[in-house]
Amino acid sequence: TALQTASVDFDPETLAPTYQLRLGLPGRSNAIAIARRLGMPEAVLRDAEAAVGRDDASVEALLADLQGQLAAAADARAAEEFARGEAEEIRAGLVKSREDLDSRREGIIGRTELAMETELAAVRRSLRAAEKRLLKQGRRDVEAARREVETAAARLSAVREKRAETRRRRARRAQPPPDPAAIRAGDKVFLAGVEQAGDALGPVDGEGFVEVQLGALRSRVPVEQVERTTRHGSEVRGTGGGVHVDVAPARAESRLDMRGQTLDEALPAVESFLDAAYRAGLHRLELVHGKGTGRLRTAVRELLRQHPLVASFEGAERREGGEGVTIVRVAV
Repeated sequence: TALQTASVDFDPETLAPTYQLRLGLPGRSNAIAIARRLGMPEAVLRDAEAAVGRDDASVEALLADLQGQLAAAADARAAEEFARGEAEEIRAGLVKSREDLDSRREGIIGRTELAMETELAAVRRSLRAAEKRLLKQGRRDVEAARREVETAAARLSAVREKRAETRRRRARRAQPPPDPAAIRAGDKVFLAGVEQAGDALGPVDGEGFVEVQLGALRSRVPVEQVERTTRHGSEVRGTGGGVHVDVAPARAESRLDMRGQTLDEALPAVESFLDAAYRAGLHRLELVHGKGTGRLRTAVRELLRQHPLVASFEGAERREGGEGVTIVRVAV
């Protein structure tokens, strides 16, 4: 249809038009109120009001009530928009605060890892010196020298584990956050700043929170605090296809295959492999990392460049695997 009911609102106090057009809603008649304000005699106005039927008065009251409800709804919408804007500002501030905290944390972890690298190199030097003294000592001093070697080896293992844990933490934070819709009851969840894995007791609720069981503690946490999840029934902390290296000299191998491994799995395996090879008296080693993107090869060679047990290294010849293999010569 080409015709539609419409009205223009008037301010109830000043009776001035608000210039707000309302489609589909008839407007109230403000004729008598306007005439009274303009000074028309009261007797005439009373006659006019008496001439208006009850039905018209009821319609006027209904329209007045409806306009009041519309005004209240508009105020509520405005308040909701304001609250939503404030909530968004608070959320943006929290996100920035967390980003700043993560940045500072990364700096601390980076400095800690550098300190552990330095300590690791010092321990390796101490271990090599102790083993050389062990070879030169007479029988009378063998036991004391052996204890010195064992102490240095234990310290080396402790430092290596600390560094591996630091790398695991960094790798967890580097992973993309989980999809809130994918979290299910029974999933293992890892929370920012909490080492212990918890169990999700249900999906994320409408407010963006998930209920988590952490040991004896039951807590409701924001989904933004969940760093990663592991599906129910799978292993929480697997080593993937990690490489096991036996450090016993009698079983040391000269070839280590790391293809398909992550940096966090491969680099500790290379360190253990070098230690085992050195103790076994091996001089030439092969590290098989594959070609791929070259990321693993670059990381392995950077480790070799700083390792005190490595005299030199180079890419293998084509018949031995080319750039997919690194040949290492152990320091003697």
